[in-house]
Amino acid sequence: MSEQRYAVKYDLTTETSKDGFTKQEILKDGKGGCDAFILTSIIRTDGATSYKTVTLDGRRKDKELQGHDLAGAWGIMAGHIAEDPTVAQDIRAIARGALAKMRETVKGVNWN
Repeated sequence: MSEQRYAVKYDLTTETSKDGFTKQEILKDGKGGCDAFILTSIIRTDGATSYKTVTLDGRRKDKELQGHDLAGAWGIMAGHIAEDPTVAQDIRAIARGALAKMRETVKGVNWN
């Protein structure tokens, strides 16, 4: 069996500040900025796929995101899946239904 080869190599470093960072401070370092993030790593080996999701909420002192934020991100992804013509029609229908239910239930999220 050959050694696993990966198509993507990444380096993710985080820095938090109780006062936050200005756009200028972020851009001068050539970085991006946000209040929280979700990273899903996808590894494909021998016909199988594994997923690992890592989250960080910078406003909560380097803790994982809470369910409400994850639900919001999941709804946004459902919207993309629902509109993606490369996704099978039955999966798109499931995504449309999930997004509609999310819009009804979860308030305070911009679903666009």
